Amino acid sequence: MKGQKRLLEMLSMAKGLNEDPGSTIQVIRDPSEPPPVDGIVPPSEAISINIEELLEQGKTELNIPIYAGDVINVLQAGSVFVVGEALIPGQNILGNGRNVTVTQAVALAGGFAPDARSDESLIIRVHLDGSREEIAVGDPNKILRGDEPDVVMLANDILWIPPNKAKPVLRRALNATLAVVSGILVLRGGN
Repeated sequence: MKGQKRLLEMLSMAKGLNEDPGSTIQVIRDPSEPPPVDGIVPPSEAISINIEELLEQGKTELNIPIYAGDVINVLQAGSVFVVGEALIPGQNILGNGRNVTVTQAVALAGGFAPDARSDESLIIRVHLDGSREEIAVGDPNKILRGDEPDVVMLANDILWIPPNKAKPVLRRALNATLAVVSGILVLRGGN
């Protein structure tokens, strides 16, 4: 890198962001690096830049100068998983790091299958220490009418939609998804 560059220039030189960026770009400054030629000493810190504010809202003050030794880290987007009696169960990527509600996750999964016990759905949240938390989501029909609040899902949450009758294959799918999420948490150091 020669001459003064700004964050957007550096992102452009890296051919932009990948398809699934998270909501944050971190610029990490190394205090042991010598000051740039212009004599301005960059502060030693990690600076968090909101991608939506920088790129979509055009906040030019977030297009900060980048100095030699800076590390630019674009955090990856998380995912939520819908398992069980959905028409299109699977993983949904949280674009720009935005969380989704249960009703949005169900919509992304094509809605409930005919055999769904939708009023018994659960969010399963796996924590970094391996513990699991089960969160009841309520009755989707009451949520849609506004009688109950919609529950926000976080990255790596699993929405389990149980069937009306026991289906061992769905329980195996849930267990496999739990294993995948646990692996993601270990690799990313999340939740």
